[in-house]
Amino acid sequence: MRTIPGSLGLAGCLIWLFCAHFATAELPPGRESLTADQILDRLREQLSEQASEASPFTFLRESVIYKLDSGGQTNKVERKTYRAFTHGEDQALVSINGRLATAQEREQDRLHNLERQQRYLHRKVDREEEAQEHLMARNMDLFRRKFHAEKTGMIHYRGRDAFTLKMTPKEEVELEHGSVNRLMNAMEGTLWVDAKTFHPVGVAVRMLEPVTFAGGLLGVIRHVELHVWQKQLAPGVWVDEEIEASFDMRFLFKNIRFHLTSISKDFEPHLSYTDRGGSVGVETRRGKD
Repeated sequence: MRTIPGSLGLAGCLIWLFCAHFATAELPPGRESLTADQILDRLREQLSEQASEASPFTFLRESVIYKLDSGGQTNKVERKTYRAFTHGEDQALVSINGRLATAQEREQDRLHNLERQQRYLHRKVDREEEAQEHLMARNMDLFRRKFHAEKTGMIHYRGRDAFTLKMTPKEEVELEHGSVNRLMNAMEGTLWVDAKTFHPVGVAVRMLEPVTFAGGLLGVIRHVELHVWQKQLAPGVWVDEEIEASFDMRFLFKNIRFHLTSISKDFEPHLSYTDRGGSVGVETRRGKD
């Protein structure tokens, strides 16, 4: 078991686990010789191109949080629907448990999401400055710096061929956030890269062992797993279509156990949505749970 001194504010870390059975895919002609580093180089190039050339889309994101008791049984369910966008605009809360969210709830949710992005994704307060960069590209650079990649084969999933890269942590590489760095040292992951577009279509990380804080006095992360799969909407436009995560941790004397699912749907060009007068707070019936 690894011991981490300091804060327990790590729930916003993006850590993924994708549990599925995949069929074996045929290697695309001329690409079987690509190394893991070459694949990641191509991935980084296309992310940069996507940031400047992609057309914006909007969609609904429905998330469900199942809060669990000590026996793993669900004791509370919270459902939220968001109006989300592919071009960097903040997602906005639409409804909570089947009713439209109030203006106060939307603002509280926005501030909460902003705080998490600034802490864990290094989001800048100046959105115009940030618009020149691609969030996924920046975090992929961080991911690549911390993890060693090994190409282990290919999969065929949902009609697409993808390279499979096994990611193992470089324990000698120290990240700025010490607690996140030590947590990542207790992880292993898999990255799936589309063989045609070189876009990251799936990513998974799982915790190998529990992580304690200050010898367990402040708390412990017992188990975390999360998986993400992306969907292509148009050339250069991708979105997180499915997310599933489980967390089991203790903070001081409080146990935190929950399971989260997120599904994105109703994709449409952003201009079509705004031309209809779309806005959060005057959402159509599709914005309701």
